Amino acid sequence: MALGIGIPLLLIVLLFYGLGGTHYTLIIASILAYLTNPAVERFIQRGFNPSWVCLGFTFFVMFVIAVFLFVEVPIALSQVMSLLAALPKSIVTLSTNLRDLLISKGMNPEFIRTSITDNLSQIVLKVQDIIVASSQQLLTITIIQVQNVVTLIINLLLFPMLYYSLLRHHEKIGKTFMDWIPKEAIPFWMMIYKAGSQVLNGYLRGQGMIMLVLGISYTIGLQMLGIPFATLIGVLTGVLTIIPYVGFSIGLCLSLIMGATLSPALPKIISVIGLFTVVGILENVFLIPQLIGHHLGIHPVVALLAIMIGGNNFGIPGFVLAVPLTSLLVQLLAETKPYVSQLLHLSRRPRKTSPSHDV
Repeated sequence: MALGIGIPLLLIVLLFYGLGGTHYTLIIASILAYLTNPAVERFIQRGFNPSWVCLGFTFFVMFVIAVFLFVEVPIALSQVMSLLAALPKSIVTLSTNLRDLLISKGMNPEFIRTSITDNLSQIVLKVQDIIVASSQQLLTITIIQVQNVVTLIINLLLFPMLYYSLLRHHEKIGKTFMDWIPKEAIPFWMMIYKAGSQVLNGYLRGQGMIMLVLGISYTIGLQMLGIPFATLIGVLTGVLTIIPYVGFSIGLCLSLIMGATLSPALPKIISVIGLFTVVGILENVFLIPQLIGHHLGIHPVVALLAIMIGGNNFGIPGFVLAVPLTSLLVQLLAETKPYVSQLLHLSRRPRKTSPSHDV
Protein backbone atom coordinates (compact mmCIF):
# COMPACT_ATOMS: atom_id res chain seq x y z
CA MET A 1 0.00 0.00 0.00
CA ALA A 2 2.77 2.43 0.98
CA LEU A 3 4.72 1.68 -2.20
CA GLY A 4 1.56 2.10 -4.29
CA ILE A 5 1.19 5.62 -2.90
CA GLY A 6 4.81 6.70 -2.52
CA ILE A 7 6.27 5.60 -5.86
CA PRO A 8 3.66 7.37 -8.07
CA LEU A 9 4.07 10.53 -5.97
CA LEU A 10 7.84 10.34 -6.46
CA LEU A 11 7.42 9.87 -10.22
CA ILE A 12 5.09 12.89 -10.42
CA VAL A 13 7.59 15.05 -8.51
CA LEU A 14 10.45 13.89 -10.75
CA LEU A 15 8.33 14.59 -13.85
CA PHE A 16 7.65 18.19 -12.82
CA TYR A 17 11.26 18.69 -11.73
CA GLY A 18 12.50 17.38 -15.07
CA LEU A 19 10.11 19.62 -17.02
CA GLY A 20 11.49 22.73 -15.31
CA GLY A 21 9.78 25.93 -16.40
CA THR A 22 7.85 24.11 -19.12
CA HIS A 23 5.64 22.39 -16.54
CA TYR A 24 3.32 25.41 -16.84
CA THR A 25 2.61 24.30 -20.41
CA LEU A 26 1.58 20.87 -19.16
CA ILE A 27 -0.61 22.38 -16.41
CA ILE A 28 -2.37 24.83 -18.77
CA ALA A 29 -2.89 22.17 -21.44
CA SER A 30 -4.27 19.75 -18.84
CA ILE A 31 -6.68 22.35 -17.41
CA LEU A 32 -7.94 23.39 -20.85
CA ALA A 33 -8.34 19.76 -21.94
CA TYR A 34 -10.23 19.04 -18.73
CA LEU A 35 -12.55 22.03 -19.18
CA THR A 36 -13.28 21.41 -22.86
CA ASN A 37 -13.66 17.64 -22.56
CA PRO A 38 -17.45 17.75 -21.77
CA ALA A 39 -18.09 19.71 -24.99
CA VAL A 40 -15.94 17.26 -26.95
CA GLU A 41 -17.87 14.32 -25.50
CA ARG A 42 -21.17 15.88 -26.61
CA PHE A 43 -19.96 16.12 -30.22
CA ILE A 44 -18.67 12.54 -30.13
CA GLN A 45 -22.00 11.27 -28.75
CA ARG A 46 -23.75 12.89 -31.73
CA GLY A 47 -21.73 10.73 -34.10
CA PHE A 48 -18.81 12.98 -35.03
CA ASN A 49 -15.37 11.46 -35.53
CA PRO A 50 -13.40 11.78 -32.24
CA SER A 51 -10.11 12.63 -33.95
CA TRP A 52 -11.66 15.39 -36.06
CA VAL A 53 -13.53 16.82 -33.07
CA CYS A 54 -10.36 16.96 -30.97
CA LEU A 55 -8.45 18.48 -33.89
CA GLY A 56 -11.14 21.12 -34.37
CA PHE A 57 -11.07 22.05 -30.68
CA THR A 58 -7.28 22.24 -30.83
CA PHE A 59 -7.40 24.75 -33.71
CA PHE A 60 -10.11 26.75 -31.93
CA VAL A 61 -8.16 26.93 -28.64
CA MET A 62 -4.97 27.92 -30.47
CA PHE A 63 -6.86 30.64 -32.37
CA VAL A 64 -8.22 32.06 -29.11
CA ILE A 65 -4.74 31.97 -27.53
CA ALA A 66 -3.18 33.65 -30.57
CA VAL A 67 -5.80 36.42 -30.57
CA PHE A 68 -5.26 36.91 -26.84
CA LEU A 69 -1.45 37.04 -27.06
CA PHE A 70 -1.02 39.09 -30.22
CA VAL A 71 -4.11 41.34 -30.15
CA GLU A 72 -5.58 41.68 -26.69
CA VAL A 73 -2.34 41.68 -24.68
CA PRO A 74 -0.66 44.54 -26.65
CA ILE A 75 -3.85 46.62 -26.40
CA ALA A 76 -4.12 45.93 -22.68
CA LEU A 77 -0.44 46.78 -22.09
CA SER A 78 -0.85 50.05 -23.99
CA GLN A 79 -3.87 51.00 -21.89
CA VAL A 80 -2.11 50.01 -18.68
CA MET A 81 0.88 52.21 -19.57
CA SER A 82 -1.51 55.09 -20.34
CA LEU A 83 -3.19 54.57 -16.97
CA LEU A 84 0.16 54.53 -15.17
CA ALA A 85 1.20 57.70 -16.99
CA ALA A 86 -2.04 59.40 -15.95
CA LEU A 87 -1.78 58.37 -12.29
CA PRO A 88 0.73 61.05 -11.14
CA LYS A 89 -1.38 63.88 -12.58
CA SER A 90 -4.51 62.30 -11.12
CA ILE A 91 -2.92 62.08 -7.68
CA VAL A 92 -1.86 65.75 -7.88
CA THR A 93 -5.42 66.73 -8.82
CA LEU A 94 -6.73 64.59 -5.96
CA SER A 95 -4.34 66.35 -3.58
CA THR A 96 -5.48 69.78 -4.76
CA ASN A 97 -9.17 68.94 -4.51
CA LEU A 98 -8.74 67.37 -1.09
CA ARG A 99 -6.74 70.35 0.17
CA ASP A 100 -9.36 72.83 -1.05
CA LEU A 101 -12.14 70.77 0.52
CA LEU A 102 -10.42 70.60 3.91
CA ILE A 103 -9.54 74.29 3.88
CA SER A 104 -13.18 75.12 3.13
CA LYS A 105 -14.09 73.10 6.24
CA GLY A 106 -11.81 75.28 8.39
CA MET A 107 -8.73 73.09 8.73
CA ASN A 108 -5.23 74.54 9.13
CA PRO A 109 -3.52 74.90 5.69
CA GLU A 110 -0.07 74.22 7.20
CA PHE A 111 -1.28 70.99 8.76
CA ILE A 112 -2.81 69.97 5.44
CA ARG A 113 0.45 70.69 3.62
CA THR A 114 2.62 68.68 6.02
CA SER A 115 0.29 65.75 6.64
CA ILE A 116 -1.48 65.27 3.29
CA THR A 117 0.04 67.22 0.40
CA ASP A 118 3.65 66.22 1.13
CA ASN A 119 2.69 62.54 1.51
CA LEU A 120 0.77 62.56 -1.76
CA SER A 121 3.76 64.23 -3.44
CA GLN A 122 5.94 61.37 -2.25
CA ILE A 123 3.43 58.92 -3.73
CA VAL A 124 3.59 60.78 -7.05
CA LEU A 125 7.39 60.53 -7.10
CA LYS A 126 7.25 56.81 -6.32
CA VAL A 127 4.69 56.23 -9.08
CA GLN A 128 6.88 58.11 -11.53
CA ASP A 129 9.90 56.04 -10.50
CA ILE A 130 7.90 52.84 -11.04
CA ILE A 131 6.82 54.00 -14.50
CA VAL A 132 10.38 54.89 -15.47
CA ALA A 133 11.73 51.58 -14.15
CA SER A 134 9.02 49.61 -15.94
CA SER A 135 9.71 51.40 -19.21
CA GLN A 136 13.42 50.71 -18.92
CA GLN A 137 12.77 47.04 -18.24
CA LEU A 138 10.51 46.79 -21.28
CA LEU A 139 13.13 48.41 -23.48
CA THR A 140 16.04 46.36 -22.13
CA ILE A 141 16.66 43.09 -23.98
CA THR A 142 19.06 40.68 -22.35
CA ILE A 143 20.27 37.23 -23.29
CA ILE A 144 18.11 35.72 -20.56
CA GLN A 145 15.03 37.44 -21.97
CA VAL A 146 15.87 36.17 -25.45
CA GLN A 147 16.17 32.67 -24.01
CA ASN A 148 12.81 33.11 -22.34
CA VAL A 149 11.30 34.19 -25.67
CA VAL A 150 12.77 31.10 -27.36
CA THR A 151 11.38 28.90 -24.57
CA LEU A 152 7.98 30.57 -24.96
CA ILE A 153 7.99 29.90 -28.71
CA ILE A 154 8.92 26.24 -28.16
CA ASN A 155 6.14 25.89 -25.58
CA LEU A 156 3.65 27.46 -27.97
CA LEU A 157 4.67 24.96 -30.64
CA LEU A 158 4.41 22.01 -28.23
CA PHE A 159 1.16 23.18 -26.64
CA PRO A 160 -1.26 22.12 -29.45
CA MET A 161 0.25 18.64 -29.66
CA LEU A 162 0.09 18.25 -25.89
CA TYR A 163 -3.46 19.58 -25.71
CA TYR A 164 -4.63 17.28 -28.54
CA SER A 165 -2.99 14.23 -26.96
CA LEU A 166 -4.56 14.89 -23.57
CA LEU A 167 -7.97 15.55 -25.13
CA ARG A 168 -7.92 12.55 -27.45
CA HIS A 169 -6.12 9.95 -25.32
CA HIS A 170 -6.90 10.95 -21.72
CA GLU A 171 -8.68 7.63 -21.10
CA LYS A 172 -5.66 5.62 -22.30
CA ILE A 173 -3.33 7.79 -20.22
CA GLY A 174 -5.48 7.23 -17.14
CA LYS A 175 -5.72 3.47 -17.77
CA THR A 176 -1.94 3.22 -18.23
CA PHE A 177 -1.41 5.09 -14.97
CA MET A 178 -3.80 2.75 -13.15
CA ASP A 179 -2.10 -0.33 -14.62
CA TRP A 180 1.17 0.73 -13.01
CA ILE A 181 -0.42 1.06 -9.57
CA PRO A 182 -0.87 -1.90 -7.22
CA LYS A 183 -4.52 -2.91 -6.84
CA GLU A 184 -4.62 -2.09 -3.13
CA ALA A 185 -3.62 1.55 -3.87
CA ILE A 186 -6.20 2.15 -6.64
CA PRO A 187 -8.97 3.31 -4.23
CA PHE A 188 -6.57 5.91 -2.81
CA TRP A 189 -5.74 7.39 -6.22
CA MET A 190 -9.38 7.28 -7.34
CA MET A 191 -10.25 9.24 -4.20
CA ILE A 192 -7.59 11.84 -5.08
CA TYR A 193 -8.93 12.08 -8.63
CA LYS A 194 -12.52 12.59 -7.47
CA ALA A 195 -11.55 15.22 -4.88
CA GLY A 196 -9.35 17.08 -7.36
CA SER A 197 -12.03 16.89 -10.04
CA GLN A 198 -14.65 18.31 -7.68
CA VAL A 199 -12.47 21.25 -6.57
CA LEU A 200 -11.01 22.13 -9.97
CA ASN A 201 -14.23 21.64 -11.88
CA GLY A 202 -16.25 23.80 -9.51
CA TYR A 203 -13.59 26.40 -8.85
CA LEU A 204 -12.37 27.00 -12.39
CA ARG A 205 -15.78 27.15 -14.02
CA GLY A 206 -17.34 29.06 -11.13
CA GLN A 207 -14.45 31.52 -10.92
CA GLY A 208 -14.58 32.09 -14.66
CA MET A 209 -18.27 32.99 -14.43
CA ILE A 210 -17.60 35.29 -11.46
CA MET A 211 -14.81 37.09 -13.34
CA LEU A 212 -17.09 37.60 -16.34
CA VAL A 213 -20.03 38.92 -14.30
CA LEU A 214 -17.90 41.21 -12.15
CA GLY A 215 -15.90 42.54 -15.10
CA ILE A 216 -19.09 43.46 -16.96
CA SER A 217 -20.71 44.94 -13.83
CA TYR A 218 -17.73 47.12 -12.90
CA THR A 219 -17.19 48.24 -16.49
CA ILE A 220 -20.81 49.28 -17.04
CA GLY A 221 -21.02 50.95 -13.64
CA LEU A 222 -17.82 52.95 -14.05
CA GLN A 223 -18.78 53.98 -17.58
CA MET A 224 -22.15 55.24 -16.33
CA LEU A 225 -20.32 57.29 -13.68
CA GLY A 226 -17.97 58.74 -16.31
CA ILE A 227 -14.79 57.49 -14.62
CA PRO A 228 -11.67 57.78 -16.84
CA PHE A 229 -10.27 54.41 -18.01
CA ALA A 230 -13.57 52.80 -16.95
CA THR A 231 -13.28 49.82 -19.30
CA LEU A 232 -9.67 49.06 -18.32
CA ILE A 233 -10.35 49.37 -14.59
CA GLY A 234 -13.53 47.28 -14.85
CA VAL A 235 -11.88 44.47 -16.81
CA LEU A 236 -8.77 44.57 -14.59
CA THR A 237 -10.91 44.36 -11.47
CA GLY A 238 -12.87 41.42 -12.86
CA VAL A 239 -9.76 39.51 -13.93
CA LEU A 240 -7.92 40.12 -10.65
CA THR A 241 -10.82 38.71 -8.63
CA ILE A 242 -9.20 35.34 -9.31
CA ILE A 243 -6.88 36.46 -6.48
CA PRO A 244 -9.24 36.95 -3.50
CA TYR A 245 -9.43 40.52 -2.12
CA VAL A 246 -6.82 41.82 -4.59
CA GLY A 247 -9.08 42.69 -7.52
CA PHE A 248 -11.59 44.54 -5.35
CA SER A 249 -8.88 46.56 -3.57
CA ILE A 250 -6.97 47.58 -6.72
CA GLY A 251 -10.14 48.42 -8.64
CA LEU A 252 -11.53 50.53 -5.80
CA CYS A 253 -8.28 52.49 -5.33
CA LEU A 254 -7.89 53.21 -9.05
CA SER A 255 -11.56 54.20 -9.39
CA LEU A 256 -11.36 56.55 -6.39
CA ILE A 257 -8.21 58.23 -7.71
CA MET A 258 -9.72 58.71 -11.16
CA GLY A 259 -13.07 59.79 -9.75
CA ALA A 260 -11.42 62.38 -7.51
CA THR A 261 -10.00 64.14 -10.57
CA LEU A 262 -13.51 64.94 -11.85
CA SER A 263 -15.65 67.89 -10.84
CA PRO A 264 -17.52 67.73 -8.57
CA ALA A 265 -15.31 65.10 -6.95
CA LEU A 266 -17.26 64.22 -3.80
CA PRO A 267 -20.39 62.84 -5.57
CA LYS A 268 -18.17 60.76 -7.87
CA ILE A 269 -16.25 59.32 -4.91
CA ILE A 270 -19.49 58.46 -3.09
CA SER A 271 -20.89 56.89 -6.26
CA VAL A 272 -17.75 54.79 -6.79
CA ILE A 273 -17.87 53.55 -3.17
CA GLY A 274 -21.56 52.73 -3.63
CA LEU A 275 -20.88 50.83 -6.86
CA PHE A 276 -18.12 48.70 -5.34
CA THR A 277 -20.22 48.09 -2.23
CA VAL A 278 -23.21 46.84 -4.24
CA VAL A 279 -21.12 44.66 -6.57
CA GLY A 280 -19.07 43.40 -3.61
CA ILE A 281 -22.26 42.32 -1.84
CA LEU A 282 -23.43 40.63 -5.06
CA GLU A 283 -20.11 38.77 -5.25
CA ASN A 284 -19.89 37.62 -1.61
CA VAL A 285 -23.56 36.99 -0.87
CA PHE A 286 -24.73 35.43 -4.14
CA LEU A 287 -22.00 34.61 -6.69
CA ILE A 288 -19.32 32.98 -4.52
CA PRO A 289 -21.70 30.87 -2.35
CA GLN A 290 -23.71 29.72 -5.38
CA LEU A 291 -20.86 29.07 -7.84
CA ILE A 292 -17.78 28.03 -5.87
CA GLY A 293 -18.51 28.31 -2.14
CA HIS A 294 -19.30 24.65 -1.51
CA HIS A 295 -16.27 23.55 -3.53
CA LEU A 296 -13.73 25.37 -1.31
CA GLY A 297 -14.75 25.07 2.32
CA ILE A 298 -11.73 26.91 3.79
CA HIS A 299 -11.66 29.76 6.28
CA PRO A 300 -10.88 33.30 4.94
CA VAL A 301 -7.80 33.50 7.19
CA VAL A 302 -6.50 30.25 5.71
CA ALA A 303 -7.15 31.66 2.23
CA LEU A 304 -5.18 34.83 3.02
CA LEU A 305 -2.25 32.83 4.42
CA ALA A 306 -2.30 30.60 1.34
CA ILE A 307 -2.22 33.65 -0.95
CA MET A 308 0.72 35.17 0.96
CA ILE A 309 2.71 31.93 0.96
CA GLY A 310 1.93 31.12 -2.66
CA GLY A 311 2.70 34.63 -3.91
CA ASN A 312 5.96 34.94 -1.99
CA ASN A 313 7.27 31.59 -3.18
CA PHE A 314 5.81 31.13 -6.67
CA GLY A 315 4.91 34.64 -7.89
CA ILE A 316 1.77 35.22 -9.96
CA PRO A 317 0.95 31.48 -10.42
CA GLY A 318 1.19 31.15 -6.64
CA PHE A 319 -1.29 34.00 -6.14
CA VAL A 320 -3.75 32.48 -8.62
CA LEU A 321 -3.52 28.82 -7.60
CA ALA A 322 -3.06 29.25 -3.83
CA VAL A 323 -6.74 29.10 -2.85
CA PRO A 324 -7.88 26.14 -5.02
CA LEU A 325 -4.77 24.10 -4.20
CA THR A 326 -5.18 24.81 -0.48
CA SER A 327 -8.82 23.75 -0.68
CA LEU A 328 -7.76 20.60 -2.54
CA LEU A 329 -5.11 19.87 0.10
CA VAL A 330 -7.63 20.28 2.93
CA GLN A 331 -10.06 17.89 1.24
CA LEU A 332 -7.29 15.39 0.53
CA LEU A 333 -6.13 15.48 4.15
CA ALA A 334 -9.68 14.78 5.29
CA GLU A 335 -10.17 12.00 2.73
CA THR A 336 -6.78 10.33 3.29
CA LYS A 337 -7.11 10.23 7.08
CA PRO A 338 -8.42 6.61 7.03
CA TYR A 339 -5.55 5.52 4.76
CA VAL A 340 -2.95 7.18 6.97
CA SER A 341 -4.50 5.64 10.07
CA GLN A 342 -4.42 2.25 8.39
CA LEU A 343 -0.75 2.63 7.46
CA LEU A 344 0.16 3.72 11.00
CA HIS A 345 -1.82 0.83 12.43
CA LEU A 346 -0.03 -1.65 10.18
CA SER A 347 3.37 -0.21 11.06
CA ARG A 348 2.65 -0.40 14.80
CA ARG A 349 1.08 -3.86 14.74
CA PRO A 350 3.39 -6.31 16.54
CA ARG A 351 4.90 -9.00 14.41
CA LYS A 352 3.73 -12.55 14.94
CA THR A 353 6.45 -14.80 16.35
CA SER A 354 6.46 -18.53 15.96
CA PRO A 355 5.98 -20.39 19.26
CA SER A 356 9.14 -21.83 20.76
CA HIS A 357 9.27 -25.55 21.47
CA ASP A 358 11.21 -27.02 24.30
CA VAL A 359 13.48 -29.81 23.28
